[in-house]
Amino acid sequence: LLMLHPQDIIDSGTYSHEQVIIYQNTFFDGRYGGNWLKSFPQIKILSLWHIDVSDDYMSKLLSEVSTLDTLEFHYCNKITGRILLPLSRIATLKRLIINNERCVVQEHSYETVIKDDEWSTIKNRTLDTIVIDSKALTMDFIDQILKRFLGLKRFIMDSEVLTKLNKNSRDGYGQESITFHSVVDTTQGFKRQ
Repeated sequence: LLMLHPQDIIDSGTYSHEQVIIYQNTFFDGRYGGNWLKSFPQIKILSLWHIDVSDDYMSKLLSEVSTLDTLEFHYCNKITGRILLPLSRIATLKRLIINNERCVVQEHSYETVIKDDEWSTIKNRTLDTIVIDSKALTMDFIDQILKRFLGLKRFIMDSEVLTKLNKNSRDGYGQESITFHSVVDTTQGFKRQ
């Protein structure tokens, strides 16, 4: 699959694969169009490694996916925090991994890459685990994620961001709890209610 062109996948019909891994394949960067992901109607896990896909391309690609459980972006340098907008609408998505220490989540002070009116459209209860391994992950962005992804149980992040979050957070009043962990050492972390 790694050497195939997206159009070849579309032309070949459907596949029963539940897991698809694309690694360093320049054909999958969005230039060639076509929703090749429709050829995998049973897909549960999509893992992209070193692919220059954009938030907009992924939004179009994922618009008709109804079975995806886990989505992974590893070193996909064009993915930003805006990817949360289309992902929040996938009712089956439980796990998200954004593994890129330079992932952009905040453009200006007090303004994340997702505007306040856009954040207000997110109401998701299915995502339970999120990994954002970015040194640019800010307290503002974390706060919005916690307000909008109400089913979140695990939030895994850069160690420095975790330390800053621990110093700047406290328990809430709800019955639900969430654990925060370091992406480097998952034994390092804390729980908040």
